[in-house]
Amino acid sequence: MKSSLKEGLVAVERIEIDTERTIAFLGDEGRVYATPSMVRDVEMAGLRLIAEHLDDEESTVGVHVAIDHLGATPIGAWVEV
Repeated sequence: MKSSLKEGLVAVERIEIDTERTIAFLGDEGRVYATPSMVRDVEMAGLRLIAEHLDDEESTVGVHVAIDHLGATPIGAWVEV
């Protein structure tokens, strides 16, 4: 791990919701951002945030998730992570 990895690093990613990020069990009219997709997007944003601060042979993975999914986000809308 490089010494540049320090507490307080911040990054914001804007993600447009596409069909692949949505639920399918309510049919096309009910397609909204799926909670598992949201968790994956948060995980990947965290990895991209710290990747430049890791040595070549290093990576990371989350070990605990505490997340609230507070609203339905339809296809074409966006979220910030």
